[in-house]
Amino acid sequence: MTPYDYLIKYRIKKSSELLTSTQYTITEIAHRVGFNHVNHFIQSFKKHYNKTPKEFRKFRNDS
Repeated sequence: MTPYDYLIKYRIKKSSELLTSTQYTITEIAHRVGFNHVNHFIQSFKKHYNKTPKEFRKFRNDS
């Protein structure tokens, strides 16, 4: 795993925690964890969890 891959994985993990524990918007979470572009955040998140951040939040809140 490259340092970049590790950093993205870490940011995605932190964002998943924020999605389930806060009411921040997807954009706010993306910026808080270090993504400058929301589209890049959503693509990276989906690659990791096979769900968009919005789908992930809804799934977690419904469970």
